[in-house]
Amino acid sequence: MNLYQKNSEQEVVEAASLLDIPEFRLFKIAYWRWFGRRPGALNMERYFANYMFNAVVPPWVHHLAREVVARARAGTLRVADYVRQIRPNPAMKRRGQVYSAVLILICLLLFLAALHYSDLLPFVENCYFPPCY
Repeated sequence: MNLYQKNSEQEVVEAASLLDIPEFRLFKIAYWRWFGRRPGALNMERYFANYMFNAVVPPWVHHLAREVVARARAGTLRVADYVRQIRPNPAMKRRGQVYSAVLILICLLLFLAALHYSDLLPFVENCYFPPCY
């Protein structure tokens, strides 16, 4: 590994920690900013595996890492410029609450059915966990 590769790898690690994201996500953000489209899963696997095992940093990741580190040193780094936080809208939150309530209700009904109709569910009478067998 030459000095350039070592510095590039350190910059990637530093940029990821400054943005408080995993290095893999930094690769995805860099790909999107460089090429203007989302990366394919196989592309990311190939590039990231090459980075992890051979310390090869693609130019587009190196460019983003240097930019993030330089902006952090200048005191002008805004994480929101690079990392978009996804906040649930009220409809998504309400849907999640309804799904959770339905799931809890179904579990409760199954539990009550198992207690009341144990003759219909013979496997409920036996214990299958470590203290019993």
